[in-house]
Amino acid sequence: MEENEALARRFIADVLDGQRVELVDALVAPDHVHHRSDGSEQHGVAARKESARAWHAAFPDYQHAIEDVITSGDRVVVRYTATGTQQGTYRGHPPTGRRLRWPGVFIYRIADGRIAETWVASDVLGQLRQMGALPAEGPTAAS
Repeated sequence: MEENEALARRFIADVLDGQRVELVDALVAPDHVHHRSDGSEQHGVAARKESARAWHAAFPDYQHAIEDVITSGDRVVVRYTATGTQQGTYRGHPPTGRRLRWPGVFIYRIADGRIAETWVASDVLGQLRQMGALPAEGPTAAS
């Protein structure tokens, strides 16, 4: 189980935070499935690389502070707080230059020493509010 946790931490540190997308080939299984917060899925290494590059384009200083890691069998659960300054288009919204902070959870399934599946649950609503794409929480003028 220690190897699985180390793999998850390496993926986050080197690929997501370190922007070393070329490492996806070594860390992710060829038939990887990425289950996204919006309910969609991406399949394969090329799609995982594309997704990482899109995040890096939108948030060049994207970083994760790992809060908790739980391992059980072939699963690694990582609770994190992410930060990043929106410098590129994100979810169809143009760059704002705003620094965002949001919580999330990754669940990784490890098979044969590689990440075979990833589930992500992150606070997209909070991201959009911080970007100014949605109204802030709280009373509105109509209330």
